[in-house]
Amino acid sequence: MWQALNENIEKVHIQHLKRALSPVSDFFTILSFIRLYYKYRPDIIHLHSSKVGILGRIVFPNKKTVYTVHGFDSIRIAYRRYLPIEKFFQKKCKAIVGVSNYDRQNLWDEGITNNVYRVFNGIYQPQGDVAMKVAHGYAKKILCIARVAKPKRFDLFLETAKMLPQYAFIWIGNQEEMENLPKNVFCLGNIPNAGIYNKEIDLFMLASDYEGLPMVILEAMSFGKPVVASQVGGISEVIENGVNGYTVDNTAKALLNKLCGTEKAIVTDIAGTTRDVLEQSINLHGITLNLMDTAGIRDTEDIVEQIGVQRAKKYAKEADLILYVADSSTALDENDEEIIELFEGRKVIVLLNKSDLEPVTTEQILKEKVGEHPVICVSAKDETGFEQLEDTLKNMFLEGSLSFNDEVCITNMRHKAALMDAKESLKQVTESIAQDMPEDFFSIDLMSAYESLGTIIGEAVDDDLVNEIFSKFCMGK
Repeated sequence: MWQALNENIEKVHIQHLKRALSPVSDFFTILSFIRLYYKYRPDIIHLHSSKVGILGRIVFPNKKTVYTVHGFDSIRIAYRRYLPIEKFFQKKCKAIVGVSNYDRQNLWDEGITNNVYRVFNGIYQPQGDVAMKVAHGYAKKILCIARVAKPKRFDLFLETAKMLPQYAFIWIGNQEEMENLPKNVFCLGNIPNAGIYNKEIDLFMLASDYEGLPMVILEAMSFGKPVVASQVGGISEVIENGVNGYTVDNTAKALLNKLCGTEKAIVTDIAGTTRDVLEQSINLHGITLNLMDTAGIRDTEDIVEQIGVQRAKKYAKEADLILYVADSSTALDENDEEIIELFEGRKVIVLLNKSDLEPVTTEQILKEKVGEHPVICVSAKDETGFEQLEDTLKNMFLEGSLSFNDEVCITNMRHKAALMDAKESLKQVTESIAQDMPEDFFSIDLMSAYESLGTIIGEAVDDDLVNEIFSKFCMGK
């Protein structure tokens, strides 16, 4: 934040001010504060962070001093031994500011009640141009801006990155060179005005043990980037799940699921906003699923949307499984009837969305329309019903209703040529059998196929086997 200050603001570096507790350094810092006060005679002193908050309240007049607590959990949980000092100094300032409702409530709960207010953090959107020089060729770029410290959970960042090798994970804020990183992790160091890099990424991620209301999240949001962050501090007060990101438990699995699940398109209440087919691969209990989100099927005069509807019908006919999302808050109409007609002879799961609202279309009404296809009530807002969907999908694979795509891919041109030769030889065999020709004829083609396959697995046709085969046939009669 030091670098982000306006150039017209005079900056004074306090040489002895350290993050760690040090009686000598802290004494000299207090002397520096005294000199600054008598030099500038300020009308308002605004203190940030617990260390400066304590030292500053020792020096500066109560009636001129405002103290902002950025993440009270750092004191309340991690450094609780300093809590009595915070309580003692609570009357040594005009106001104490919590940056979230969460922090303000916890200040009150811990007995710090003197002139406590809540003022949300605010930012200016970072300005300037930037070109990301790393992480090219990845499906997504995921950014985190934080110092590398225990509460910032760099370990979770790395663990999540290892599980998503197709994504690039970019960390800005490390003070030292980071070694032995996964190849999809890029640590760029301490960069001034780092928030500008949000222009170049797809998603912002912050795993942390405790926070107040992080500026870095607000910066990402100012660029319209979805945020996946730990559900700590006041973060959930600015992130609405499923709208501008997700707050999750502090585990790599929870982060992984939401990083894969963030929207690739803007979701609105306006029908017809999806025009193209959006694809995303997810992993469900070891099974890779390719999901395709298509335009809604409805009558429209919009030419571009008409193309999207045609593509939706085409993909529905080709898909192994159709996930049909119906709106429980509205009545079924002719568009829904047209979609249901596509179900004939198809595997379908029907999702009755907005189950958190008073239903107009009930589960029973929908079951009467779709017949034997399973109907699952879900709420994208409350994130309910999705475990049942996962179980239903898993059971469809286990029961054989859906099958794995277990096709073998050949990546070696020599192997491909050998397989093509073997296929051609076996084709000759089937033709010989169909024409009721003597075994003498197709035994040669069988041997040719065997030889072709042998070049792949490293086995040559044994001379004894050749002699055995040919001894039983009279070639030339």
